[in-house]
Amino acid sequence: MPMTPESEYDQDGLLRAARRLRFPSFLESSFLDYYHNKTILFIRWASVFGILLYLANLNTDFISFPGLERLAIGVRVGFVVYGVIILALSFVDAVRRRLHFLLFLISVIGSGCVVVFTLVGSGPFASLYHSGVMLCLVFTFAFVRLRFRHATASGVLVGAGYIIPHALIGDLPGDQLAHNAMNLLGTIGVGMCIAYLNEYHLRYSFVQELVIGEKSRTLEAQNALIDHELEIAKTIQEQYLPASGVHGRIGALYRPMDRVGGDFFDIITFADPDEIGVFISDVSGHGVPAALYTSMLRVALTQAGDLQRDPQGLLGHLDRALLPHLKSAFITCFYGVLNMRSGDFRYANAGHLAPLIVSADSIEPLPCPPSVPLAAFSESTVRRHERDFSNRAVTLPTGSRLLLFTDGLTEARNRFRPAEMFEYAGMHDALRSAGAMPVGAFIDRLFEALVGFRGGDSFEDDICILCLEVG
Repeated sequence: MPMTPESEYDQDGLLRAARRLRFPSFLESSFLDYYHNKTILFIRWASVFGILLYLANLNTDFISFPGLERLAIGVRVGFVVYGVIILALSFVDAVRRRLHFLLFLISVIGSGCVVVFTLVGSGPFASLYHSGVMLCLVFTFAFVRLRFRHATASGVLVGAGYIIPHALIGDLPGDQLAHNAMNLLGTIGVGMCIAYLNEYHLRYSFVQELVIGEKSRTLEAQNALIDHELEIAKTIQEQYLPASGVHGRIGALYRPMDRVGGDFFDIITFADPDEIGVFISDVSGHGVPAALYTSMLRVALTQAGDLQRDPQGLLGHLDRALLPHLKSAFITCFYGVLNMRSGDFRYANAGHLAPLIVSADSIEPLPCPPSVPLAAFSESTVRRHERDFSNRAVTLPTGSRLLLFTDGLTEARNRFRPAEMFEYAGMHDALRSAGAMPVGAFIDRLFEALVGFRGGDSFEDDICILCLEVG
């Protein structure tokens, strides 16, 4: 049961209440159910053992008190019948709240019946039978798991039931009664400590479960909120990714490792319908931080204006825009302007993997000069080490395909053979086998091969693939 708002009890307050063996009313009822559930099996097995032990002492009665056999049979058998009834009632949920009172009664009756033998019996055993009373009390306190107040009440009644009648009757010498009384009171005192510790331990455990449950519900609520916000972020991220069907000769696939990711691609159109800008990027890291950096990258890309026709100028613009904001991350990216009819391609690279030119008889990487990622170094440092973003130009063969991708594709590892990476163990075979397929089916075939190589569709990095058909 959760802690309700109306309570002013924190964990420390509940622990103090546990030491007092009394929770506030809104929790006490729940604790009683908890106590029952935690002790009921123990109570049942203890009751069975107690009934058998009580009945077994019938032989001791016969030996100790000749002439009281009928009383002994009546006491022992009557107690057993009552005990069996209580045991049977322990399986009835309707009486679970009264079970401890019924156990209190059986404790008093069982102990009281033994006291009767000390009052009506004669001989040395009449003065020694208080040990039987002590045995009943020990069983009550230690094994039946009576709650403290019921166990204490039982001990007080039984102790008074033994001491007071014997004191009034005067059938025992004073020193012997005092000795027996001290043994009995000592047993009751120790038993009260046992009963208190038993109940306190369960109340303490109850508080711990309440606190853990409350924290779990808080975490579940927070996780649900995060889950909801991630779904919103995923929807937003999906909305700003372009459709893959521009010209009908472009295919794309994006599978973030988490619900949002740091890979991004874009297709930029110009006045000339045959000319397009193609952009792909990969933010270091994963998840929400990478997705936020990707959003910043997209904003900077849309603000590039005429630089979208100049790959080198565009990458420089992105680098200057992002450098002040990416303190512990960097972005690799590739951008080019392709005439899909003639195959003329101007491009620049910023530390990204070189795209592949896939034709009927070859798979070759696009020549890319050494470069550094965006926002990794200052502009002066980049120039000093001759790693600035420079334009290159090639003419792609008619009928070929330009394949752009992030390292989630090439560096995917076989989960059963982690030393193997897809780039070297199946990627080129998949590209050759899918060469004649339309671009959409081409990418689907490549992804199917990746899943087969990986041994499942869960990955350790975002997957982004972009394919353009030339001519």
